[in-house]
Amino acid sequence: MKLYPLDMFQWELGAMTVNRTNSDQFQLRLPPGLRERVKVYAERHGRSMNAEIVRILEREFPEPLPISERLAALFEVLDVLKSGATDGNIDQLVTGVEETVEDLLQGRISGIDPAAKKQLQTKWQEYLAEQAKEAASSMNLDIEEEHAFNASGTTGKYVETHDLDDDEDPRK
Repeated sequence: MKLYPLDMFQWELGAMTVNRTNSDQFQLRLPPGLRERVKVYAERHGRSMNAEIVRILEREFPEPLPISERLAALFEVLDVLKSGATDGNIDQLVTGVEETVEDLLQGRISGIDPAAKKQLQTKWQEYLAEQAKEAASSMNLDIEEEHAFNASGTTGKYVETHDLDDDEDPRK
């Protein structure tokens, strides 16, 4: 087998650019004929051999997603699905995901890493707060109802009758 240096001058993948100063360099042993196949394919698509090899490696070994980013994206999808939930199947899917998240947080579903659970709980609280905010804005609440809703999640009215003037008391 021949030894070929990978030239790490500069390659582009989407909007990401990596250059020699922050890239690892190494020599790669390629089986007979592979170098030529990679070269022909790369040239056909207007890429260098290095860019082609890196592109394939990036695809096969994707960067792990932080759970917080994945959860944020998942909750955004739930928002979109809920906003157009005229189909019962969509509503059932959203409900299933929400129940699964709640079961994970309550410990009914086990095996979640404690750090991941903490991030899930943070994102879930943000999601619920946004849902409550949207619900409140669509209910045409007065100021007192908004305060009650923000404090307790309900619009319950607890009025002491001694707070009313005699002519305001509905029982009279």
